[in-house]
Amino acid sequence: MEAGADHLKVTAQKWLELSPDDRERTAIYSSGRAARGELNRMVQQGLKAEGAIQGKGLG
Repeated sequence: MEAGADHLKVTAQKWLELSPDDRERTAIYSSGRAARGELNRMVQQGLKAEGAIQGKGLG
């Protein structure tokens, strides 16, 4: 993660703390391809850690 990108980590953590119902209603937006990719990676790691998704994935 690039320096100063702590906001991405906080965003991912806050979204992961939501209930499943709140997650369904809550979108995460980020500008820039690198930031979106990093945020997506962090959220997916969190979902895997809680058992919400499984497997290696496509990429």
